[in-house]
Order: sequence, then C-alpha cells, then structure tokens
Amino acid sequence: MARYRDAGSSEPLHSSPVRGRQARSSMDQRTSRVHWQAPATMISSLLLGIIFAIGHDRCYNHYNHRPVTTSFEQKVLVDVGTAFAFMVKMFFAISTATAFSQQIWLSLKRKAESISDIDTLFDILQNALYFGNVTLWVRHRMLAVIALVTW
Repeated sequence: MARYRDAGSSEPLHSSPVRGRQARSSMDQRTSRVHWQAPATMISSLLLGIIFAIGHDRCYNHYNHRPVTTSFEQKVLVDVGTAFAFMVKMFFAISTATAFSQQIWLSLKRKAESISDIDTLFDILQNALYFGNVTLWVRHRMLAVIALVTW
C-alpha cells in the first residue's frame, strides 16, 4: 500500500524516480562514512590501556626494593598489580577488536566471500583454531594480523 504526502493528495510519497535515486545516493553516502563511535572507542580504549600500563609500572616501581611486612600487604600488592594488568589487556583488546570489526566490514564491502569464510572472520576472536585457515592468511592478511595481536 502506497503512502501519500497528505490526506488531500493522491500523489504517492515516492512516485518520482529522481527522488528514489536521490534517496539511494544519500543512503549510500551515509553508509560509506565512518561513524564517530568506532574511532572514539578505539582511541579511548587505547589511551586507557596506556594509562593503566603506566599506572601498573608506577605502582610496582613505588614498591620496588621496599620490604613487605605482612603477607596481607604482599597479597594486596599482587592483587593490585593483577588488576592493573587485567585492565591493560582488556582495554587493548577492546581497541583491537573494534579495529578488527571495522576492517571486517570494509573487507566484506569490497569483495564477496563465502559463508564459511565470513564465519571464520567473525569467529576468529573467539576461537584461535581458525588461525589455521589458509584463506584467512592469503586473502585477509590485515585481519589475520589484527586478530593475532588481539589474542
């Protein structure tokens, strides 16, 4: 059922082929642009990872060559260091996984892939066994490197 401009008009909303082409071209322009969220996520995660790495280093340098008096103090220091290391790994993984996701869509937009190759691309960050897929290394070198760095 066609939608109409207003209640009194009998002209359909998209009756003109020119309007349809203009709508498609503006849609193509919208989908070809990079949305601000992906770069913002990559950059902010990278910066937070660097900040936590510096914090991890500063924490251990502060307590370097200082005697620990109790086992509780030792446990707290180890736990804080582990928490810093986890945060560094997490933020770097978010940054590289976001870059990986963007690169997948760019790659799929450029050339057609089989369903099994698409499955491999989307699952490689969850299953390291997909690194054995020769197609990944031959056709998608950049994706393979980003996934390897993420692992």
